[in-house]
Amino acid sequence: MVILQTSDGYHIVLSGLGELYGSPGQMVLSGEPVGRMAEQTSPAPHLYMELRKGDTLLDPAPLMKRGDG
Repeated sequence: MVILQTSDGYHIVLSGLGELYGSPGQMVLSGEPVGRMAEQTSPAPHLYMELRKGDTLLDPAPLMKRGDG
């Protein structure tokens, strides 16, 4: 599990990564990869993502960009 803290007070929780890049406390830039999906997960590869602002759980969909390739 990875927890990213943004400069504007958001926390992004990611789980399901097969490989993690970097180390605890390391600063990452916007768009920089923090890990790689596990290759063999059942029934299919998946990633758990949670977005929080303080104690409030938010829907991340409106903030995500569509990856068209």
